[in-house]
Amino acid sequence: MSYEVLKNRIKTNNLPHFMHFYGEETYLLSHSLNAVKKMIAEGFEDFNLVLLEGDVTVDDIDVSVNTPPMMGDKKLLILKETGLFTAKAANKDVWRAAFSEPADFLYVVACENNFDKRSAVYKAFSETALSVNFEKRTKAEIKSWIAKFAAKKGKIMKNDAAEYFVDSVGVDMNTASLQLEKLVNYIGERQEISKEDIDASVTREYFTKEYMLTDALLNHKKSEAVRALSELLIMRYEPIALLFAIASSYMSVFKAKLVLLGDGSEADAVKYLKIPNAFVAKKCVSFAKKNDENYLRRAIELIKDADFRMKSGLSDPKVCIETLVFML
Repeated sequence: MSYEVLKNRIKTNNLPHFMHFYGEETYLLSHSLNAVKKMIAEGFEDFNLVLLEGDVTVDDIDVSVNTPPMMGDKKLLILKETGLFTAKAANKDVWRAAFSEPADFLYVVACENNFDKRSAVYKAFSETALSVNFEKRTKAEIKSWIAKFAAKKGKIMKNDAAEYFVDSVGVDMNTASLQLEKLVNYIGERQEISKEDIDASVTREYFTKEYMLTDALLNHKKSEAVRALSELLIMRYEPIALLFAIASSYMSVFKAKLVLLGDGSEADAVKYLKIPNAFVAKKCVSFAKKNDENYLRRAIELIKDADFRMKSGLSDPKVCIETLVFML
């Protein structure tokens, strides 16, 4: 279900007793969780707010769901990555019983990214739960949010400046909010935020995002690579440009690997790469040390094939780059 449905339920003070929060946009998830806390347990958090995280015992469950609230009529239980909705969950029968016949005072927010809808515990919970997937916002949504954020600070950011800002920092709301705070402080008493202000104050994220993608690939962290690629595509970064970034990184790492295999030192490899940025050069050498020669050769062949398919029109560029990232 969408975030908009949850926003409306919060606005109308009509929260369900069970809620399941998951997804990549942690800024919105955290913001929503704080709003729920405020509605249910504000002022009595020490008594009526319980957080269970990680491994949970039967006693933890019993006390959390059955002990009535104090100094109020509602109690909030927050579950964070306990694994209770997975096949390997412990105390399944206890959880299922707790969710099948909950006390009237109990509200539960399960912040669980790993879940199996076939699980008996999940079925018992989701029967009356509001499930919200906090997906990454689109560029248009981020621009709208930026304008509202600026307005709350008494500032104005026109459409062209907002577009420029998103192109600079990306669509991650945690990053954007931090950079917006910097911008507001930077312009001081002035009201309108300009492109020049953004250039002067904001830490640009394009190359950071590119490095996040290539670093994740070379570290064999597939989920991180897919997430970085998704953000870059949302930012309308061209697939051919991303392919070039991936190719450049892998070729540099492969060159460094050949130097090391030829009994050259790390310093020799850094010098051979002739990369102006010493930090980037050293990172390439580090990746060369940890990646197998055969893997790098295979990766370069996959990159060459993707390049041919993209440039010859045999594959849709977006599908082509997504497939490449999946295969590397």
